[in-house]
Amino acid sequence: MNILWRSAPIFTKNLIQEKIVSVNTNRKIKDAAINAFNAYCSTKNHVIEDMPSSQGRRQRKRGNRRRTVTSSTNLDSTDGLTINDYFFEHQRVHGFINGTPHISKSPEIHELNHQILSHIEIYLDSISDEARSLLPHIHSGLLTIDLWAAIQQGKGAYHKEHVHEDALVSGVYYVNIPNGSAPLVFRNQDDEVNATEDNIHTLEPNEGQIVIFPPWLPHSVPEREYNEEGSCKDPRISFAFNLRGLATSNPWSITRISL
Repeated sequence: MNILWRSAPIFTKNLIQEKIVSVNTNRKIKDAAINAFNAYCSTKNHVIEDMPSSQGRRQRKRGNRRRTVTSSTNLDSTDGLTINDYFFEHQRVHGFINGTPHISKSPEIHELNHQILSHIEIYLDSISDEARSLLPHIHSGLLTIDLWAAIQQGKGAYHKEHVHEDALVSGVYYVNIPNGSAPLVFRNQDDEVNATEDNIHTLEPNEGQIVIFPPWLPHSVPEREYNEEGSCKDPRISFAFNLRGLATSNPWSITRISL
């Protein structure tokens, strides 16, 4: 467990290296995510409302205009939305893991969901008594996982800084990380002005790595310019997740510690 800025606990483990997820299973997860994304992108010119910040999953600035969505990677530089953002909204509206047939019918992704829950238990058990109080509810149905695929492909692909409102725990599992892929960047929430090196933590992910972190911690995926060793065609694929449930006045307090 790594504690950033004496308040934000970050858990990482490579599930492939630890032989928790096999290379073959990870490949099937990758195939399911790509097939789901391609099926979504093949529906041309579908009109969708810009996602409002009040959806309670990811808070970021968005416009209120309607627009036509195509499969272009960098859809609109004015509001920072990409096809991955619209793919997220499609999954959210249709029940996350149940949002697309390719994902909902994948036994490997359902097993991944189980492994995510197991590692959230490890994470909570390592933080505080308040966090450990959630453990009896993990498998009771009172707590649920929102799990969705994220596909970033080609030059111009990125993910704007955001937080996860109303979530208890957030995280990501990395399925495919080609050479030249962008990192995951965390920023110290307590310093809104100075984006110095001391207030930025960069994590270079590996295939099979799970990262669990506080939902209140601002994070982003910067645009990465691919060099000759990188591939614009091979997508960066991950599954992001939120642990939700149990009404509480301040769900973010669960993962905030003080050293």
